[in-house]
Parts: sequence; structure tokens; C-alpha cells
Amino acid sequence: MSDRARWPSSLASDRLPSSPVLKYYCYQATVSFGFFSPIFTLFLLDRGLDYTAIASLSVLYAVLTVVGEIPTGYVGDRLGRRASLLLSSAFMTLSILGFAVVQSYVGLAALYVFWTLSVVFRSGTDDAWLYDALETERDADRFAHVRGRGQSVRQAVTVLTMLAGGVLYSVRPTLPFVASGILNGAGVLVLLTLPKNRQFDRERRGDGETFAVLDALPVLREQLT
Repeated sequence: MSDRARWPSSLASDRLPSSPVLKYYCYQATVSFGFFSPIFTLFLLDRGLDYTAIASLSVLYAVLTVVGEIPTGYVGDRLGRRASLLLSSAFMTLSILGFAVVQSYVGLAALYVFWTLSVVFRSGTDDAWLYDALETERDADRFAHVRGRGQSVRQAVTVLTMLAGGVLYSVRPTLPFVASGILNGAGVLVLLTLPKNRQFDRERRGDGETFAVLDALPVLREQLT
């Protein structure tokens, strides 16, 4: 038996990540907001909004995030985790590119709705997909390690894109959003290559845990209060 064959599975996978893990890292690289996060408030002010209007958009985002967690989680469970992540990236790409062309307050509020949908559809879903993918490979004990590396990849991309975003904004205020839209749109292509996990198959057969719409109402009421 070769030395490589005698390595523990966790050590071997450290040296040579599996295809799903590599795709997970690529996906994490696409969900960065670095291009526009440093200049976002300046951009909204340039669109003619005052600080009160900007704050009201933040309130809209916060409320919709709480309200949207339950129904989007329910829909995501029915569609599957990969489909939920695809919806998230699609909504985020649409929202980001929309900022480059929309100028009215009502239009920006609509973009915030799409932005919120992208966040709540992704909330916890990427972690759940990763855990099940690792469990399929009998490597679930490496979840925290792989997730941590994925977060590091996203933070590294964020640092680089934040620096680039300032330069792009000085050339044209809409360029950071175009660049970010392209980056997030690439996430859709990456997600299309992800395998559907076993949890999705169980839910399609009705073997998984069920969570009815009526069950969500007291949970939502508790979160709001």
C-alpha cells in the first residue's frame, strides 16, 4: 500500500479538495459586495436621496429580512438547496445591476426588495448544502474547516474588489455595480454545476421533516415581537 493510500481521508482532502468543495470555494468568491460597499452611501446621495431616505431603505431591508426568512426558507426547502441558492444569486445580480440604471426612490426600494430576497434565500442554505455534500463524502467532520476556508476566500475577494471599487467609482459611479453584477452573475454559472444533494431527494420523496405554512405563523410572530 502506498503512503498516499495510508493517509487519513481528512488529510488527503486537505491536499486535494473534492470537486464539490472547489465549486463551493468558487461560489463563495462570487458573493462579495466589495466593488460597491465602500461607495454605496455616496452613490445613493448622488442619486438625489438624503440621509432620511437612505435610512428608510435600510429599515425596509431589515423588516423584509425578518418577514422573509420563514416563507423563503419554506419555498427553498420545497425547491431544494441548489435551486434556493440559484434564486439568491439571480435576485442579487438583478438588484446590483439595477442600481446602475434606476434613479427614483421607488425604483431603488424595489431593488432593495430583490436584494432582501437574495439574502434570505441564501441564509443558512449554503451551509446546509455544504454539510450535506461533505456528509455524502463521509467527511462531515471537516465542515467547519471547509466553511472557514470559504469565508476566507470571500473576504480576500472583498478586499481586492473594495480597492478596485474606489478606482472604478472615480471613473464612473455606475461601474462598481456593473463589475459586481458580473461577479455575482458568475455565481449562477458556478451553482449550475453543483450536484443536488441527498436532502433534496428526501424532501422530494416526502421522507424529510415537514414544516407546514401554518407552522411558520407562530415562528414569524415571535420573530417580529
